[in-house]
Amino acid sequence: MPKKTKDDKETEEGKVNEENKQEYDHHGRRNRLRAKFMITGFEGFSDHEVVEMLLYYCIKQKNVKPLAKKILKEYGCLHSLLEATPEELKVRLKLSDATVIMLGLLIPLARACAHSKNRDIKIFKSFNELSEYVSSLFIGQPMECFYVLCFNEKMHLIHTELASKGTFNRVELYTNNIAILIASYKVKYVVISHNHPSGDPKISEEDIHATCRLVNMLENMDVEVLDHIIVANEIVSLAKLKKCSLRGIEGMSEKASRISNTNKTVQDDLDDFSTTLRTRPQ
Repeated sequence: MPKKTKDDKETEEGKVNEENKQEYDHHGRRNRLRAKFMITGFEGFSDHEVVEMLLYYCIKQKNVKPLAKKILKEYGCLHSLLEATPEELKVRLKLSDATVIMLGLLIPLARACAHSKNRDIKIFKSFNELSEYVSSLFIGQPMECFYVLCFNEKMHLIHTELASKGTFNRVELYTNNIAILIASYKVKYVVISHNHPSGDPKISEEDIHATCRLVNMLENMDVEVLDHIIVANEIVSLAKLKKCSLRGIEGMSEKASRISNTNKTVQDDLDDFSTTLRTRPQ
């Protein structure tokens, strides 16, 4: 075995020192990013730093910066990465279950948070309140989805249903399924909504025709479609655009409240009259 020269020893020592430096930098970087997050959240983070932070909690004792950059290069941007399902991430990136679950967790978590915030809402006093609720249904949805919001005669929201799910640029409106849904609840008013994952808010002729067909069908069931809301980079209301004779929800809650109060007053008068008849001397 040849004897090591002085140059060989210096080279080996250099490698060891470089490895120790990388290990020190790796731990120091984790601590710096965590400290930064504690102060600012993800404000000021680059996309790969956000991914690094997520990877810290499923990959221990390893420099994950190169992996974070590789993952982002595969998907192009943070938005596309986080919208991917765990199944897709596992196949495409060949990562562990723990890693793909962590990366696929944030969008469903945001959607669950929004649903939790709006879960107790029963009456929408304005279009802005309604549009905020509807928008929360589509958080992180990469495919077009179609929702039906069911209201009773007092304009209380009694049920929200995912009626159908389509492709990235199309969703079918199954009127028979909606009719069955309506019949299952005491529905008086309906608001329908679908999303454009591309972000393009432009309304298609098919959007209008399908809405008008549904309006006509539900009229035969004594149910009124108040609005069709399209969620894209901006919120579009077919009622505000005066399409398909939709009235929108503005003022409907107040009207329903007045009708309810009127009905209650009439019932109270009838109860008083009935009491008078029962108590009048014979």
